[in-house]
Amino acid sequence: MGRQNEFYKKTHPEQFSDSILVKKGNLDRDMFDYYLESLTSKNLEKAFEEFCRKLAESEVCPNLLPQTGPTGGGDSKVDSETYPVSKEISDRWYFGNAAASERWAFAISAKKDWKSKVKSDVAKIVSVNQQEGRGYTKVFFMSNQYVPDKKRAQAEDELRNLHGVDIRILDRSWILDKVFSSHQNIDMAISVFGFSDSFRDEVRIGSQDLKRKQEFEENEQKLVSQQTKQSELVFLAQRNVILARELEYPLHQLLGLIDRSISLSAEKGSTIDHANAVRDAAWTVYWWYEDKNHYYRFYKDYEKLVVESQNVHLFIDLITLWINLFSLSLSDNTFSIDEHTQILKNEYARYTSDPSKPNTAIEAKAAFQLMRFFLGDDPDTIADDIILILEASSGHLDLDIRPLCRAIQEFPVFENTKRFPEMFERSVDIMSEQKRNIEAAKLLMNRGRKLKDEKPYEALIYFSRTLSKLYNEESKELLSFVILDMADIFQSIGLYWAARNFYYYDFILYLNQYFKYGDVSPVLFMSAYSLKNLELRLGHVLNAIVFHRFSLIAEHIYPGEIRSNADKGDSFDYVLALQLLRTPYETAKRLGEFPAFLDEQGLIFSRAAMKYELGHYDEEMLAELGGSTEVFDDVIGKWKDQPALKQMVNAPWYGFEDTCSLHSKVLGCSFNVNFSTPYNHGEFEFAATILATIESFLGSGLPNKLISLHGEIEINLRYDNSTQELVRILHSAEKPSSIEVAFRDYDSQNIVHEQDLFSDFMNSLLAEVISIMFPVPSELAKIEKMVRNDAAFERSGVFANSIFFDMEVLGKETFYYPALVHDYPCLEMIRTRKSPITSAPRQEAAEPVVLPKNVVFDIPPDADFAKISNANMYTSSIINIPAWNQAQWKGVMFMAYKGYCVPPVLSFIFETGHGKAIWEDWRKLMGDHNINNQLGIRIIKGIDRKHPNWYRVAIGPNSFSSDSGEDLFIASLPVRLHTMQPSSDTNLKMFESEFEKYQEFFLCPAYMQDRTAEPFVYTELAIKMNRESIIICNASDILKNDFLSVCAIIPGDDPIIPTGKENSPITEILRRKKSDNKL
Repeated sequence: MGRQNEFYKKTHPEQFSDSILVKKGNLDRDMFDYYLESLTSKNLEKAFEEFCRKLAESEVCPNLLPQTGPTGGGDSKVDSETYPVSKEISDRWYFGNAAASERWAFAISAKKDWKSKVKSDVAKIVSVNQQEGRGYTKVFFMSNQYVPDKKRAQAEDELRNLHGVDIRILDRSWILDKVFSSHQNIDMAISVFGFSDSFRDEVRIGSQDLKRKQEFEENEQKLVSQQTKQSELVFLAQRNVILARELEYPLHQLLGLIDRSISLSAEKGSTIDHANAVRDAAWTVYWWYEDKNHYYRFYKDYEKLVVESQNVHLFIDLITLWINLFSLSLSDNTFSIDEHTQILKNEYARYTSDPSKPNTAIEAKAAFQLMRFFLGDDPDTIADDIILILEASSGHLDLDIRPLCRAIQEFPVFENTKRFPEMFERSVDIMSEQKRNIEAAKLLMNRGRKLKDEKPYEALIYFSRTLSKLYNEESKELLSFVILDMADIFQSIGLYWAARNFYYYDFILYLNQYFKYGDVSPVLFMSAYSLKNLELRLGHVLNAIVFHRFSLIAEHIYPGEIRSNADKGDSFDYVLALQLLRTPYETAKRLGEFPAFLDEQGLIFSRAAMKYELGHYDEEMLAELGGSTEVFDDVIGKWKDQPALKQMVNAPWYGFEDTCSLHSKVLGCSFNVNFSTPYNHGEFEFAATILATIESFLGSGLPNKLISLHGEIEINLRYDNSTQELVRILHSAEKPSSIEVAFRDYDSQNIVHEQDLFSDFMNSLLAEVISIMFPVPSELAKIEKMVRNDAAFERSGVFANSIFFDMEVLGKETFYYPALVHDYPCLEMIRTRKSPITSAPRQEAAEPVVLPKNVVFDIPPDADFAKISNANMYTSSIINIPAWNQAQWKGVMFMAYKGYCVPPVLSFIFETGHGKAIWEDWRKLMGDHNINNQLGIRIIKGIDRKHPNWYRVAIGPNSFSSDSGEDLFIASLPVRLHTMQPSSDTNLKMFESEFEKYQEFFLCPAYMQDRTAEPFVYTELAIKMNRESIIICNASDILKNDFLSVCAIIPGDDPIIPTGKENSPITEILRRKKSDNKL
């Protein structure tokens, strides 16, 4: 081998054979030549026949059948012939695959008169061929005699014209060439002819070669197995090219492996697979075999694929191959280097001129700098541009900066540039920082995995701290597994949208990796599998089905084995069917085409369920049930009551309904993001991103002792392409906890700017949400700590955003019902109402949870909040803190109608008209009668010894509904207090008297602009209150088991405690509150 092979072997010794030739075998070509000449005199015709058959199996085609009988072919008239092999198998051979579809005959002779022998053997074979219809298309005549090229060609042409069959004569020269071109063939000859072992090379097999040989043979076995997946065939064929070159197989054998790899990749793989096979071929023949002609052929093939594919990864590899071609062109002007250089320049201009693909542009620029040296560009200018690339390299997941950094350190020409020290130090900083980050991230990741199951919130914080450290090309595989771990945690703690978008990020990341590099990661399947099940839980029927299809495709194209989930599709199909049975009647009326769509997806249970909702019995399932509709009805009824339904978070949604509302619960606060048709502007992903960002940002809120003080936030989303901003927040003066969001289509030609605008919007929205959920200054310090220590912005800023990567990769209509379900046969809805069998039983209103019988100020000793789900956190929406702040509660007013049989009125006076909104929300919640005592009022008298007529009014939840079904949950119950300071107790006593008389009262708001104005009472908003909803008592009579009364006491109170009541609960309540206030 020459200097380039020696150079590459010196720099990459691990890629070459590590076996050592201990002793060279003494099988000499001239000696073996003489041996072949004297075969007949030694009666070795049978041995020669076996030798020729094995040599043909090695060099011509592997599917040979030996013939039995006397020397000369016996009754079959051939010494060997091929047997038919399916194309599926023959495509996997690396030589002779044409023999699979054709039948070839072999005649073998050791006679000196080769010419008469070939004529007679061919004549006999042709005769048998015609008589028995064997279908021979080619005849090989193998001889131990030398046949001059001219005579061989004449004989082949003469016999071909005479018999109409392709004739090939393989003489002693061919035999000697093939034997001495391969160690395997030499060993075979020694074995067949019984030569001494001294003729063999004595080789000490290296440990790496031993592993390579074993893997090579295992791969070959898999390649001919019909159980091997097509995607794995491509991988195995490409892998064996690598193994064979590292084993330093002969070039002719390597070329056969290369041809097979390219052929299989082109037929069964992706464009990237095909390109990679050609690239590996070029790389192999250049560095291992220094075959410039084959290199140029492969280079041109690869160049054509690069131009056609418009794939920047292939373009980068083409630059590497061009550098080799440039080197060859210095001593050989037949390579048209100028033409190939111009092609690369044109491709470079295209990649760097598209503003919608900034990542592609910087990847192309980084690779192109190395080429510029060979083009004669000014080194100082190149150095300037490299520094700019290094400065901009952060935040690009596919930019591999390592080749550029190595070039800076290894290219001597750089040392003479003006800014070399700066460039060198910057490259060192980047590489060392990246290495430190990866090592630190691994420690954090390992810690997170130890805590993931038992302490998911703590684990989430550890994982979050790895994200910025792993966001680079070198560690993106680690990053993807961290994201999977985080998605699992989000799902386990009830933050389903964060889980969904983290899984989605991984899915899109590895879908892009597949299209760009041809690599198929198991993460592609794992994320798609998780997404289909999570989307199903969330009720998004089309999303779930599409991800089900993606998961099947990912499993198919992954070249290795994916550990089977018991699923295989049936479980998903079954649970989807359960979801479909929950479809409302009015929605089902529009789903006539859906059964045919489900049938095309292979979802037979779901097809049957959807047909049933339309009033039809599925013929296939009905037949399996013996044709009995009664049995069919019974099966459907049992389906409806399956435990799997408890996992379903939401009812089914298809994507054509007039409105959509996405729901979430975070730290006790319920979020609803509402939008309406049409849904083809990305509304769904916009809403999903809003919820995922809020969930992921506040995901570690619980360990930071954050629980929302507000119960519900509405976000109304609408598309408005007339707006100048990408997205804007519209404030509602009437509803401070309701947020309006308008957005337009983003400009893909200015995508970096648009992403920055969206990031600014999300930060503003988070600020709005936080101000509503945590309107108390003390909570902001906790949030600052969470941002500082828990990497809250890092986890929510990129990975929760599904807008840009979803639309850029999958488009806006991937999950859009009208785009997916159309032109299918339509089944008529024949029901007039939903079937009673699938109708959900009427659910009784959830029993109100009674407030604590005993108020305990410490955390329950047996409570484990480390794994509590956000689904089991509840914040009462009775007190809407932003609304109360806006309304400015100033006091209460008592009214009684003497002489009329009307209960008294308790009116809350507000300084602004916004108090109405509070009552309007209550009436939506409970109607005009607080029948379940959800709302409670306490009036505590005697709170100040110096002012005996003062009293305090407390209003808040008297009970609340919880559907968590868990024994352990966290409830946040905001209470509003106001201290009244009257000079007499006349008005309160009047109210108490009237209340005792009627055992009920009315509660309504009033508006009083200032102290001199007459209050305006909104009697039309009055809510009737029961006896149980109010307690009026002295501070000394407070019961320790009354939550609202305890809340009414504040640390500064100095209550009136009559003689004999010194040990009443108020004493302990005050002591504890004063103690807590000092902390």
